[in-house]
Amino acid sequence: MTITNQRPILILAVAFGMCLFAVQADAQCIWTAFSDQVTNDKVPLIFHGTATRVQQIPLPNGNAFDGSPQLLRFEVHRMWKGIAARNITIYNLMGSERPKISVGGQYLVFAFLIPFEGRAQLGLPKNGPDAFAASCASRESSNPFADELTDGDTGTIVGR
Repeated sequence: MTITNQRPILILAVAFGMCLFAVQADAQCIWTAFSDQVTNDKVPLIFHGTATRVQQIPLPNGNAFDGSPQLLRFEVHRMWKGIAARNITIYNLMGSERPKISVGGQYLVFAFLIPFEGRAQLGLPKNGPDAFAASCASRESSNPFADELTDGDTGTIVGR
């Protein structure tokens, strides 16, 4: 076979490899139904709220950039899991799969407990209070009931 005859095979092999890579890259964040999130033990915090603060956290070398971890503060409107509080502070970890959070935006937030290794990367004490990070399934939502919730999923309204 000459190089000219092998070119279509090479192009197909490269295209197939790129498709596999794209599928693998997109499979990192799996969105599940709200009811599945509520029953998931790895998601101990679910709420709807307005972002009131988004602060970049410098890395250990002192640099902060657009993809560095963020400290997020929310005014909570409704709670489904966790201890009801008027304001909640969580983290938004590094990575392309993290939710995009902007001050003033309303979000349906699913958060997980940050493991020990993650605490160290954020400079948090290893024996400090629980710290939570936004799941990639968190999403912008001005009305969580438009996002697959039903009347049976009312949650707890956090007092004003």
